[in-house]
Amino acid sequence: MSREKRKVKSLPGTGAERAGPQGDETLAGSGPPSPPPPPFPRRVLPLFGVFGIQALLLGGFFVYAASGRPPVRLRGRDAVTIPGGGTSLRADVEREDEPFPWMNDLRGRAVLFERAAEDPTSPAAPLGLAEIIEGRVELPISAPAEPGLHGYRARVRETDGFERAEADILIASVPPEKGLVLVMLPADPDDSRFFRRSGVDELDAPGALNNLSRERSIVYIARRYPRGGRAWIASLGLPPGPVLVAGDRRGGVGKLLASLGLERWKGHNAAVATSIEDAAALSLAGAHVVLLGGSEPTGIPLVRAAGRWSEAARILKEPGQG
Repeated sequence: MSREKRKVKSLPGTGAERAGPQGDETLAGSGPPSPPPPPFPRRVLPLFGVFGIQALLLGGFFVYAASGRPPVRLRGRDAVTIPGGGTSLRADVEREDEPFPWMNDLRGRAVLFERAAEDPTSPAAPLGLAEIIEGRVELPISAPAEPGLHGYRARVRETDGFERAEADILIASVPPEKGLVLVMLPADPDDSRFFRRSGVDELDAPGALNNLSRERSIVYIARRYPRGGRAWIASLGLPPGPVLVAGDRRGGVGKLLASLGLERWKGHNAAVATSIEDAAALSLAGAHVVLLGGSEPTGIPLVRAAGRWSEAARILKEPGQG
């Protein structure tokens, strides 16, 4: 009869062996004691810190939204169409230096569009209301059947928080047989050496474009809305016309030109540019382009260079130039 070693079951904490089928096992209490769990404050303090920072940021955000936000402006968007054609009255909500662009939405605010009266003392004719959505507002209309420039106005009904709650809109109603002269403007009036009055006995921008406006409709295009807008254009003596904003993004001019539908004017379109990039975009849209300050040959179809406005005006009046 084999003898078996008896395994002694000892009380916890005595250091003795415990009998069991797997052999000897040392009790947990026989080794060094495990460290106690961290105190309660050490575990939750980081969470309280995170929540506190979030609450502080949220509170600061609401304080900024209530009192410290830049003022809001309403900016009208001009348009070009054929007489009686479909178009839209558009306006953008702008807030300069806004760190939270999505806050420009002002969703639910109503904008009233009006037809401006020719007589400033007469009231404007209301056309309809539209709501601001994602910082923009739009009201589809039919363009006047009478050719020419037609003034409209966008006005915010609830003006709280608005520095400028009204915006002028200019719609050019141009017959297909008349055609357009598209003029690229500098974004900064200080960088307008091609558009200043010359002050000498030489054809300058006001003289050339006013002469061309007798046969064509002048349409200004800018990457950013020029400081001073139409008031700046008038101060230079340039003919009135809609100002179309293409934006700063690459390809913005091409997208704007594609949206105009220049084919509606049966190819009677010319353009004036001061950069190769803009001249190329205008050429791709089908306009005959004069590149001011350039030199022949440009290497771009439908683009010719001119050193001064007198030469540009002569080229634009040649048969087949728009």
